[in-house]
Amino acid sequence: MNLVNVLSRANTVRVTLSCHYRVDTDFPIPTIEGDKTFVKCLTKTPDSLTFDLDAENFDLPEARVQFTGAFVGTDGDGNPLVQWTVNQQFDPAITYSTILGDIHFDAVQGGLLTVLKANDPIETGAGCDGINRTFVCIFEDAGDQNSIVVKGDNGTTVTLSDIRIVANVGLTVSINFQIVAHHNHFDDCGDYFDLAGEEVNFRAAAAFSQSVSNLGYMWSVTGAAPAGPNNLSQFKILLPAADGTAQISVEIVDNDTGISDFFIYKLRFYSPDWARFIYLGCELRKLMRQRIFRRIPFDPGDPAIFIDPADRPYSREDLSHILSVTKALQSSIENILSRKLDQGPNIREI
Repeated sequence: MNLVNVLSRANTVRVTLSCHYRVDTDFPIPTIEGDKTFVKCLTKTPDSLTFDLDAENFDLPEARVQFTGAFVGTDGDGNPLVQWTVNQQFDPAITYSTILGDIHFDAVQGGLLTVLKANDPIETGAGCDGINRTFVCIFEDAGDQNSIVVKGDNGTTVTLSDIRIVANVGLTVSINFQIVAHHNHFDDCGDYFDLAGEEVNFRAAAAFSQSVSNLGYMWSVTGAAPAGPNNLSQFKILLPAADGTAQISVEIVDNDTGISDFFIYKLRFYSPDWARFIYLGCELRKLMRQRIFRRIPFDPGDPAIFIDPADRPYSREDLSHILSVTKALQSSIENILSRKLDQGPNIREI
């Protein structure tokens, strides 16, 4: 599990923050100080170590400050440390209404050292926008040097110290794939198939756009032999010499979070004799379904319809009978073969 990558990918952060605040100013008033705690959702930029804090949480409306994070090592337990820093200038044209009156604030500076820890177990729940998320880790304050200083005119300084923070980090994890087989043979009827003794290639294909990029693969097969590496997005097998069935499986894991899913494909493959049945069945279906008659439309009184290319005459009754027999033959073959496979959910067959 790569917690720094998880934090970078996160698109929702629920945070509880407490601090001691102190306001110093040239105004002839006593020092203002106290403690404050708030719970809110941070505005987190996905695929980056940045988040925004609305300065209204510090009684500074209409301002937003952005913190940038950097991995700075690990603590004694091997947990990643992330240093967040802010060094931002405010718009000098904006006046902020505070308990001290209208003040121009110049800049905000500071830093937060935090440590990342895995949630065990991983939690799921609503993110800040109400959409379900996976909460893989938290980050919390590390050390006692966390502080933020906001400076303004009239000698006004707002200092936030003794900052304590616990943030639950949520992201969208979607592993939605399917196994696609690259078959070696097909006929004109849209049937794809493979022959005993051949190699067949498979790949794990995303069902739709994924939110996960750092993926790991572990393929396995029963009823056939692996013919290449089993830890890539593609997989090759060697079919046995006799016709039968094989089951191909792949476990796909999000390497950042450790979340995984499992996908199965069942393949039936044929001897050359069975393949000939398939081809013949297709040809018979084509013969009956395609309008390749020499005379179309025909005279209702015509006793025969001539069919290319053999130019053999068939009565309408004969054609109807051939079509019926062909369908029965095709259905019989398919039923015999299908009984070799155990049907199950999420199983694709050729």
